[in-house]
Amino acid sequence: QARRHGVEPERIVIHEQFPTSYEFRVKALADLFLDTPLFNAHTTAGDILWCGVPLLTLPGENMAQRVAAGLVAGAPTPPNNAPTMDDY
Repeated sequence: QARRHGVEPERIVIHEQFPTSYEFRVKALADLFLDTPLFNAHTTAGDILWCGVPLLTLPGENMAQRVAAGLVAGAPTPPNNAPTMDDY
């Protein structure tokens, strides 16, 4: 499915858990972190932004759906809060 959208599958990395000594180095390899709309990344979003990786999120109506938007607003990365599902 990734290839249909112009993304080569080998660029998608899915992992279990890395040792703490590697965690931030591995996260910093990402070009973009795609947040989940129904329940935001919370701590992982903070980690990703700390690594300087842009984060795309779709803020929802409740707190669990707005955490990443708040983190993105305070981060030194470009704002990536999608206003609608179509934009996301």
